Amino acid sequence: MLARDALTKCVVQLSGTLEGASGGDAGSVLKSTVVQLRRKIKKLDRLIAEALKGDARLSGLSEALTGIAGVGVLSAAKVVALVPELGTLGRRRSAAIAGLAPFTRDSGRCKGKTFISGGRTEVRRALFMPATVAIKHNPVLRAAYQNLRKSGKAYKVAITAIMRRLFAHMDAVAAKWLRETAAAASSAASTALP
Repeated sequence: MLARDALTKCVVQLSGTLEGASGGDAGSVLKSTVVQLRRKIKKLDRLIAEALKGDARLSGLSEALTGIAGVGVLSAAKVVALVPELGTLGRRRSAAIAGLAPFTRDSGRCKGKTFISGGRTEVRRALFMPATVAIKHNPVLRAAYQNLRKSGKAYKVAITAIMRRLFAHMDAVAAKWLRETAAAASSAASTALP
């Protein structure tokens, strides 16, 4: 997943450089490099899909997570890869792990701004796009986002709150999947015994 992210960053940087280039040989070299990088990204996507199919736990977890409106295959795979303890966290711990827990800067009568800090930045980055998609396609998260915006919260504050809710929901879905898988395995083991 990290290799794919690195290649994606390179494509974005080179595309920006390509827009500023004034054609000629430099422009054609940049264009061919971008095309090659995009091919490599597609190849990595296939490898990620094969890795998911090869591991029953990863495959089942990512399939369960993609059932959430807004979460795609790559986002689910990235979260599963970055948070192996997914499904055992709980709401508060999941917010802390993703670095989405709010911290206040209050002292005495002075009320400071609330901010987020710490956690796994890659998880936070992996949650941003699913959260933006979820506020359009997930009715529960859309309503929560609209309520936050109506109450005067800034876009970044509202999207961070949605990211936190989405990650907590992903953890709950993963926990349910783990419980069901364990129950199915134990019932299969008990029926196999004479």
